[in-house]
Amino acid sequence: MSSFDSASGLVIFNVGGRRHQVFLQTLAPWPESLLCRLARGQLRSIADSDGAVCIDRDPDTFGLVLNFLRYRRSPLDIESVGSAKFHLLLEDSDFYCLPELRNCLLQLRETAESAETAKASSTEANISLESCADEQSSLITLDVGGTRYSTSLSTLTRYPDSMLGAMFSDRFRLNNPAAIDRDGNLFRHVLNFLRNGRLSLPDGFAEGEALLVEAEFYQIQPLVQQLRDWLGGYAASRAKGVYL
Repeated sequence: MSSFDSASGLVIFNVGGRRHQVFLQTLAPWPESLLCRLARGQLRSIADSDGAVCIDRDPDTFGLVLNFLRYRRSPLDIESVGSAKFHLLLEDSDFYCLPELRNCLLQLRETAESAETAKASSTEANISLESCADEQSSLITLDVGGTRYSTSLSTLTRYPDSMLGAMFSDRFRLNNPAAIDRDGNLFRHVLNFLRNGRLSLPDGFAEGEALLVEAEFYQIQPLVQQLRDWLGGYAASRAKGVYL
């Protein structure tokens, strides 16, 4: 089965283990984007067992990306989406090679921040389509506490000294999907950290301590440190009656 059904014009993507459907005509106005070129077979890609094109990114923000392509505007604001997801979406605008989406997001942020802050953060990122496609090196499916995720080998081995880096190195042969008996919901935040290299948590996130336990289990020291810093700031803000 191909990711593109020529009869219906439908393209199927598997993003982080979740399937999304979109018509090629929706992608066509963005011919230089990663999604359009993947759909047209212009870039190397990996397909799952059903033929869907696999992309190692966050599935929730991908839905927002598709809505931008459908409506040609951002159907959100910073307050409604939350700052953490907003920053993920900003990073994904670069990954999917959609400068129009990035510019739209920056304009939204300019309305919520001072002109000085917005100006300092408005630098365009130059990311080639080829480097975006290369991120999808080898597809790995994980079953974490009953929740399935799809990600790339390069993401899981970003920190070779971590438990995941060791598990998916050449030293071990694992089944695909690989089963891990841990919290499936919290693993989403672990995976986003491995993809982006920084901590992005939703506003009002109340499971910081539990996530720290997971980070220590997976032995991802940069995540452990960032979580400890975040928890320290969270405790200080609560003492002042301000919540992150």
